[in-house]
Amino acid sequence: MPSLTHLQPIMYAAAQEVSLDPWLPRVEKVFGPDPVQKFDNVCVPIVPRHVWSSLTDPGPNVGHVDVPITHCNKVTFELTGQQQDSLGGNTEVHWVRQMMVVGMRTLRRAIGDDHDGEAVLVVRPPFIPQSPILTQMVISDSRGLTYLLTSTYSFVGRMTWELHLSYGFGGVGKCVEMISKFDFIMHG
Repeated sequence: MPSLTHLQPIMYAAAQEVSLDPWLPRVEKVFGPDPVQKFDNVCVPIVPRHVWSSLTDPGPNVGHVDVPITHCNKVTFELTGQQQDSLGGNTEVHWVRQMMVVGMRTLRRAIGDDHDGEAVLVVRPPFIPQSPILTQMVISDSRGLTYLLTSTYSFVGRMTWELHLSYGFGGVGKCVEMISKFDFIMHG
């Protein structure tokens, strides 16, 4: 199975480029590298930002919201023989960066399409068990959004890449209720 290690700088550059795109501006985004499975719950602390101005003290934790992971999406790329041949240790593979940017933007767009006004978005890489026919690479941008890239190589010599994200939304009612209680305690 061909290694993807030499492509990590290209993958990181693609993630950095995509991270600069505006995306769901009014949603609290919680990213992390820990893999999750569909229907897992991720505990997200609720901290009202408008009350605290200190950079070192985020303020009191008002509570938490359990956000269920409800979606596991992927973008699949079937590599041609010419693309596979160009991968052999070559770090100047511009088509890889372009392909990853398109895949990452597609996944982010799907998340935006699924958004129904919830206050919190949790995005994590999915848990996929190790396998002898599967290579995995985690790709994170500087903001912590972490993708999982898998590569499979079939017995007939075909290579398939899949770029994965798992995510879920939550928190509208509970976040508003907790922050309202906190504001009442703080302001009387």
